[in-house]
Amino acid sequence: EGIFALKFDTVMDSVKGTFTLDVPSIREPDDAYRQMISTAQAFQRALGGVLVDDNGSALNDDGLAATWKTVATVIRGMSDKGLRPGLPITRRLFS
Repeated sequence: EGIFALKFDTVMDSVKGTFTLDVPSIREPDDAYRQMISTAQAFQRALGGVLVDDNGSALNDDGLAATWKTVATVIRGMSDKGLRPGLPITRRLFS
C-alpha cells in the first residue's frame, strides 16, 4: 500500500513533480501527510526547487499548515460519517 503518489511532468524546460495524498485509501493519513511533505521538502532542497500549491503560489509554513487543515477537515468529515481512512469499505466507497 502506497502512502502518497509522486508524478513528474516536463513543462517547457523544467520538471514539475506533483505529490498527491489519497486520504480514503490510507490508514494513517496524518502520518502519510507528514511523510509526503518531508519528501517534497527533501526534493526541493536536492533540486533547488520551490514548493507550490495547485495555483502555483509558493508554499511556506503557513501554506503547509492551511493544506494540513484541509486534509484534517476531510478526515474529520469522514469520521463523522463513520468512515475510517484505509479500511476496505472506505476504499471501495471512494474508488
